This record gives sequence, C-alpha cells and structure tokens, in this order.
Amino acid sequence: MTKEEEWELLAQIHEGEKELLTQAWTIPEVLTHCTQKMDVKNRIRMGELEDYLEERAKKEHPKAIELFAQHQHLEQLRYRIVKQAEGMIPKILEPIIEGAVIALLFEELLDLAEYGLYRSTRVFDYSRGLPYRTYARWTIRALCSRYIDHKMDGEEWFPSETAGRIVFVPA
Repeated sequence: MTKEEEWELLAQIHEGEKELLTQAWTIPEVLTHCTQKMDVKNRIRMGELEDYLEERAKKEHPKAIELFAQHQHLEQLRYRIVKQAEGMIPKILEPIIEGAVIALLFEELLDLAEYGLYRSTRVFDYSRGLPYRTYARWTIRALCSRYIDHKMDGEEWFPSETAGRIVFVPA
C-alpha cells in the first residue's frame, strides 16, 4: 500500500466517523447516554459512542444496526492499515529494547506495539497534515515507555481505556 492509498483510507475513515457521528444523534437515547458519559466540555470519545451503538444494535434498534454496520466497515479499513504498517514494528522496538534499563523481550512489547498501531488509527486526524506512520511511531514509543516505567515499579500494565478521537457533542 502506498502512502497515498494509506492517506485515502485514513481520510475515508475520518469522513465515515463524521457521518456516523452525525447520524447517531438522530437516535434519541444516544444523546441521553452521552450526556451521562461526557465531561464538562461536552466531549466524548468516539470509541464510547461506538460501544453504545453496538449495545443498541444487539437490542434490535434499526438505526443502530445500520450505524453499527458502518462502524464495522470502518474497522475493516483500520485493520487493513494496521496490517500494512506492521512491518515497521521491529525497527521501532529494537532501539527501545536495547536502551531499556531492564531486560525486555521482543515478544512482550509486540502486542503493545500492535495495539499502538490500532490505537493510532483510532485517534489520528488526517486533516492536520501529519504522516500517519510518524504518529504511529510516536504512539508505540509512548506506550512502550509507559509499559517499561510500570514494569520497573513491579506492576503489570496494559492500556485499557476506550481509544478514539474526542468529539464534541451537540448541546
């Protein structure tokens, strides 16, 4: 996949999320649910909204089923991007492992790096003009750094929050 194709997929994902978000507000219960989850600035993570749509789709809500199908299509596009970018993981992890203060195995950081790639597709905003792979490298390094810090303290750590771009909720 070329950089241009990757860029087009990311743009398609971003625009698809905008459309998904716009249509989600037509379901009356969504706004109520989001109001309970929002912070003081009327913001919510896109991942939380998608989780709620999945929950509503299981309850046979017709509009939620349609929107959840759109969400599944966006997830397939994300998966394609992540699969194409997996080749850069060893290049990122080698210096991290060599420079670490504690003994690390490549395998223990591999899952974290793959999650970092996926997470970077969830949060990445193509309209800012940054290259996706640069953003993905930064995300992987940040996650590995946090993992190493926690491991040095003797704690197990893996990111658990719902990843996704923060969106503003219409009030």
